[in-house]
Amino acid sequence: MNDPEALLRAARLAAGAVLFAAAAAGAATNAAPGEAAGIPSGRIDAAALHARMQKEPGLVVVDVRPAPFFEDCHVAGATNVPLKQVEQAVRDWPRDRAIVVYCQDRDCEDSAKAALLLARAGFGRVQHFAGGIREWRAGKFPTVGPAQLLDD
Repeated sequence: MNDPEALLRAARLAAGAVLFAAAAAGAATNAAPGEAAGIPSGRIDAAALHARMQKEPGLVVVDVRPAPFFEDCHVAGATNVPLKQVEQAVRDWPRDRAIVVYCQDRDCEDSAKAALLLARAGFGRVQHFAGGIREWRAGKFPTVGPAQLLDD
């Protein structure tokens, strides 16, 4: 198959088959979509995260963006552990620790990748805040930093 378009079509078909199989496996086990494929299903939105932070002082909120973005604007109380450092940084953390990870916004895949890394490392209480810092700011929840790098 030397035809680049044919290769692309074949790759799309294969990806669709994988997603369908994962969804079917999740439905068969009553798991959330993707959970059967090893992707943590715990998702949380900005309002629920804010409420949880008020009630659960031991909750660890992790911003997985690079340091300059964290310093520019982050969820008040969050810890910065860039995605490339997650596995090393959490080695000594208790595996029963409640963790919520986030990055920039719904287009950023780093927080989903971090949630998967944490789940595979044995952390059972991981949630993914997919809306990221943009959703947090849109909800007018507390932040730290001038937010000059965000192009809201």
